[in-house]
Amino acid sequence: MVNLLKEYKKVELFEAELSKYTGAPYVVCVDSCTNALLLCLQYCKPESIVLPTDTYIGVAMSALHAGVNIEFKKENWGGIYQLKPTNIYDAAKRFTQNMYIPKSYMCLSFHYKKHLKIGRGGAILTDNKKAYNWFLFARNSGRNADTTT
Repeated sequence: MVNLLKEYKKVELFEAELSKYTGAPYVVCVDSCTNALLLCLQYCKPESIVLPTDTYIGVAMSALHAGVNIEFKKENWGGIYQLKPTNIYDAAKRFTQNMYIPKSYMCLSFHYKKHLKIGRGGAILTDNKKAYNWFLFARNSGRNADTTT
């Protein structure tokens, strides 16, 4: 049987390293950038967002799943873009030292085609402690990580 508390400790260590590298005070790892975006949209609750026409379909699907209206706009972008008018950023194609933008929610991807190729996974970078706690709770399906139930 897998010791979940031991596994969470590994995730916490990884989150701490991501925090140091990116400059984000808080990091929450999730299973994909798509779900990181979904959690951010559910937390921020915008009525609508503007997305570039050239983006991954999962971004639009996360917005629709969160009940957010979408407008598409032709836009050139490289590595990162903002889900306007929110402070949520799709940073799936960027992973650089001190990349964190203050007062934002930056979503990362660890897909095998991205910069940190660990196969699958994602993360939310933020400096908002209240949001961080909400993301942790949501990531764990409403359970505290310090329990196995």
